[in-house]
Order: sequence, then structure tokens, then C-alpha cells
Amino acid sequence: MVTWRTTERPKKFNELVKNLKDKKFKYVHKEEEVIDWGKYDKAQIHEVNDMLLLIADYVDEATKRLGIVENWIKILEDRHILLMMLQKRL
Repeated sequence: MVTWRTTERPKKFNELVKNLKDKKFKYVHKEEEVIDWGKYDKAQIHEVNDMLLLIADYVDEATKRLGIVENWIKILEDRHILLMMLQKRL
């Protein structure tokens, strides 16, 4: 079977190589962006926090459906402590 992958890609690659050899390829230099790693770290922490809340919601729903209530107060306290610890790091 002939697909775009087997026909167009090699043509484009060969054309690129030919242009590089003939020095016809024009490279446009881009300045590097400065990355604010502090903002990135905070975003990752928020994402983890959101994921934990989502998981907790699913666990809440599952325990309601299954009728599991043993040690539930301890689980809620642990989750609350973990979320407070994460939020203090922000």
C-alpha cells in the first residue's frame, strides 16, 4: 500500500538535503526564550494538587458506591494535611 508516509516524506527529505548541499537552504535563527523555572515549578505543584483533588473525588464516589466508611475520618485528615502542606509550598 502506498501512503503519504512512503511517498511524500522521502521526497521532502531529499529536497531538503539537496538544498543543504547546494547552500540554498535559508536558516532563520530564533532567539532562545528565557524560561521562568519558578513559574513552571508552581504550575507543576498546582497540577499535582488538582490531580490529588480529582483522585480524592473519585475515591469519595467509589467509597459511597461501595459503602466503605471504615477509617474514613483518618483518610480525610491525611488528605487535608497533604493539601495544606502542598499549598504552603506555593
